[in-house]
Amino acid sequence: MKKLLCIILCGALALCLAACGAGESPEPSPEPDPAEGMVELAPVTPTPEPVSGTDALPGIDEPPASASDAAPALDEAAFAAAQACVGRAAAELTEAVGEPDSAGYAASCLEENAEDGMLLYEALGFYVWTVRGESGETVHAVYPLE
Repeated sequence: MKKLLCIILCGALALCLAACGAGESPEPSPEPDPAEGMVELAPVTPTPEPVSGTDALPGIDEPPASASDAAPALDEAAFAAAQACVGRAAAELTEAVGEPDSAGYAASCLEENAEDGMLLYEALGFYVWTVRGESGETVHAVYPLE
């Protein structure tokens, strides 16, 4: 009885599968032409209109400031005093030339568990690299602003 039931089920399955493929296949749609519907554009180059009179922006005709105009003059005495502090504590630098105009610190690439610092003495015309670690802050190098 089981054999007969299995044969009937296999036959029914074969007839079902054969019936699925009996229909006609639809025609494939044609590929659209990518150039169809496109418009060719000519390049456009804007022509600037001259500005004059009260419409002109102030300072527009002035040449840009050069780097030498932007950098303050180097205070030679303060620069020499700062260079004398290389390898010493940053407190000695502060005593010699005063407080920096600004300072910034980041994780050090010179020492482990330390910070590299840049002290900007803009009014004096130079900046100082320091290393701040467990033993304190040490002056590493002094450079003029350029």
